[in-house]
Amino acid sequence: MHTKFGKLGLGLLLLSLGASVQAAEIGYDGDHILNKDAKRGFAPHENYNLVYEDDFNGTAVNESEWTLRTGSRLGGNNYRENTTVSDGLLHVEIGYEDRVGDTATLTGGGVISKKLFGYGYYEAKGQLFGATGGMHSSFWVMGRGGGDNVTVPANNVIIEIDFYEIDSGTPEEINTNVHYYIGNHWTEGGFKDGKTPDYGKIDTSAREFVMGVEWLPNKINWYLDGKLFRTVENPDHYGPQNMWLTGLGSNYFKEEILLDKLPGESNWDYFRFYNVDLLGVNMVVNPSFEYNTQEDFLPEYTRSTKSPVGWYTKGNSKNTATNVILTDESYDGNALLRHGSAMFDYDVTTYLHIPFLPNETYTFSAMVRNSSGGNHTVTISGEGMEISELEIPKTDPGVWEKVTIENIKVEKGEAIISFISDATKSQYLDIDDVSFVQTTGKDPHTSLDLYPTAVAQIPMHFGDIVSGYQHANSGYKEFGTFGNSSLKGYLDKSSRWAATLEGNYATWSPQLTKSGLYEIEFFNVMHENRTDQATIEVHHVDGVEKIALNQKAVSGFVNLGSFNLDENSYVKMYGVPDTGNMSFDSVVFKQDGSDEIKEVLKDGIAVRLDSNIALIDTAKTKINNANPNAVLKVINETAYIPIQFIYEQFGAANASIKDNVMSIFYMDHMIEFTEGSNIMNVATKDISMSDKCFVENGVWYAPAVDVIEAFKIYGYNVNNEYYLFSNKPVPEIKNAANLLEILF
Repeated sequence: MHTKFGKLGLGLLLLSLGASVQAAEIGYDGDHILNKDAKRGFAPHENYNLVYEDDFNGTAVNESEWTLRTGSRLGGNNYRENTTVSDGLLHVEIGYEDRVGDTATLTGGGVISKKLFGYGYYEAKGQLFGATGGMHSSFWVMGRGGGDNVTVPANNVIIEIDFYEIDSGTPEEINTNVHYYIGNHWTEGGFKDGKTPDYGKIDTSAREFVMGVEWLPNKINWYLDGKLFRTVENPDHYGPQNMWLTGLGSNYFKEEILLDKLPGESNWDYFRFYNVDLLGVNMVVNPSFEYNTQEDFLPEYTRSTKSPVGWYTKGNSKNTATNVILTDESYDGNALLRHGSAMFDYDVTTYLHIPFLPNETYTFSAMVRNSSGGNHTVTISGEGMEISELEIPKTDPGVWEKVTIENIKVEKGEAIISFISDATKSQYLDIDDVSFVQTTGKDPHTSLDLYPTAVAQIPMHFGDIVSGYQHANSGYKEFGTFGNSSLKGYLDKSSRWAATLEGNYATWSPQLTKSGLYEIEFFNVMHENRTDQATIEVHHVDGVEKIALNQKAVSGFVNLGSFNLDENSYVKMYGVPDTGNMSFDSVVFKQDGSDEIKEVLKDGIAVRLDSNIALIDTAKTKINNANPNAVLKVINETAYIPIQFIYEQFGAANASIKDNVMSIFYMDHMIEFTEGSNIMNVATKDISMSDKCFVENGVWYAPAVDVIEAFKIYGYNVNNEYYLFSNKPVPEIKNAANLLEILF
């Protein structure tokens, strides 16, 4: 179903003010900037529109807009009194306390915005402290954890963009970076191709300077006094975040601190934010609810599934009837949002506030499943807007349907999307793939297309057991004191390091459920300060093998040999004390048959019994996004495959269903399947199938062996648990079922 619904559409209902989330709850006060043209600063294009500013012209920080930064950080203490406003400037003072001789606890402060800011152009003019080391001055965006779920989402730490981080001991050095916090913590790095971005010569303590940053869906641009000096392409993840202007007192940066040069201050003349038309861009944070949890998330970066990252929840049942579900039945990705309770009647609202939008026309859409009924609605509201409501229809069991609201007019720079459920127990609403897209406005001032990226290569050890820090729940353990290393390891992921001290070692376990012969490879991260006296121990069925490793001398995989392993087997590494640092990355355990199955999957397909997930060119893909009922079935020892899935993957030009016949145009001829018949027609010839074609939950099925014959492809049945399809002959593969189990 494709529902069209707008303010002028048939069936528009106006809600009472109490029926949806109101702008007053979010704290947005509309389009309030005066004299915008006089305050353009260095905005990169005339289409940018100033929508927020603080010129710090009062006598105190405006605490309706900003939170004062307090608490301890980086060895210093932050206090309210260190942050003041006077003479048209925001002042953040660095001081000290508890002086004992030349040692003191440094103090600082700063402000954090209460509003959230996303795509657009950010600009601040400032002059920073530089008389001595000890002050870390920063201009950046990042979400805050533990939000109040009214003005800030409870889960909203997504991305950190460091517009600059400048230490007072080196005021001529501008540090920029991008950090991500979804599933792990990793960075783009402060360098490009091993070099610091060229921003020219500047002393940020000697004069005022203007830093501007443009955050767009496909790039982040840094500008110093209007000159572009760095671009990060195709940033991962998106969500409006808090704005930070801070000056931390800290002795963590190994710079000389002269207490007689304190107190001092960094100050800022203004902060400004500009929006721009972004036609066709989805402005929804976490649109498919993938940010809370995934199988490969590190445990410390898994978020509560009761509150979707970037979204708000409310209602008497918000803690019991709102859940992010990790499931193969999702429409997009691996997760969905579910309203429902098996025990109680419930009322709950999950809503999203999208701030600082251009005042233009938008289209909303979402995929929903509502097979059990109940009172479920979606509303679009906002300051100055007429509220639109759409009742979510009942859907067929398991099947996703699209709901749409068009011609939504944003009036004062915001939109609030609310999914509202008031239902009885066992009535469930599933939500996925939410979209809110601008449809009118000025042409984009720059291309919004993603930059070309290297074609994803099949990992060297695709299909084997990989253990390491970057691989969640993989049997990797550390003992002693370890840290993150900037050196890249396997699959270009960051590695770990530790000093060669007694008690510092790591272990890698394949966590086997079936014993057997495995070839073991260790990925070594080489560096000149690494130890040349590392020892690797392989604990296997027949004993312990010790292997010497010089971490200065070799980069990449080191073959340790083949060993009989069982559930108690593992690999251990340590070093001779005081011989340097050690690198720790991945260990790969290769099984018989892994190379053969990797070769098949380079351009083939694997499907699993009773699963809507397939491996296509080594990537996990849905057999049918909209209908999770489409799965590989085995009935009376006959494997049945969804016909649509095969013809889509192997290049059928067209297909149609009329009455009880599915007709497919493939390779210059027609293929026809008839519901309830064991006869298929291929190029006008009737061919008997091993069993009948049937339709179940909207999915057409035929025996896999006959579908293979009809499409002139190759197939391989693996114990009636998996099926492999390819344009090339599929060899018999040792250990195929075990290997496929790992892949799925």
